[in-house]
Amino acid sequence: KNYAVTASKSGQLLDQVLQGENNSEGRIAFFFMGHNDLCPSQNQQTTTDQFLINYRTALRRWDTMHENSTAVFIPVGDVHKVYKTLQGYVWYNDKERGRFRCEDSWERLFPYCPKFSHWQQQGKLEGILGPMIAAMNAKLRELADEMNVRSRKNRYRFVQYPHSIDFKPEYFSVDCFHMSQIGQQFIADVLYESNLY
Repeated sequence: KNYAVTASKSGQLLDQVLQGENNSEGRIAFFFMGHNDLCPSQNQQTTTDQFLINYRTALRRWDTMHENSTAVFIPVGDVHKVYKTLQGYVWYNDKERGRFRCEDSWERLFPYCPKFSHWQQQGKLEGILGPMIAAMNAKLRELADEMNVRSRKNRYRFVQYPHSIDFKPEYFSVDCFHMSQIGQQFIADVLYESNLY
């Protein structure tokens, strides 16, 4: 079952958890959130602290609703690498209708966070987002350890992406931000190979 909500931030994770069912038979749940928390923040400490508070609140409630289950924390992806990979990428080219690059998606057609595109053009995006994403993922790893100590009935796993992951344009949808079906399959394969059980 998919309880994800487009454009949601970690502050809405508890609401998503509450939509789920109580279960004692053993389930595996995947938590993949945090990318939307990055915009428009530039304050690493505030963002990561609130991210941890939101996640912890939701996970403690999830723990009361499940038994014999595993919660898998998928890392916040390197958004700056997405922008670096897709900068200048042409996703549509037609003589009559025109030519559209990812910059058109980022700034006009699907303007999720136009600042990201501007920072990428200025060479600042990795310097702003890189440390913040690393800090958020460190908090997720700590939270998994904390929950494993706290819980007596469930397991918590933080799955680190292999360092060798290559970002490819076909992994992303037309908005040049969210993953395409190919990208989702790729991440699913990475998770499967990480021996979650």
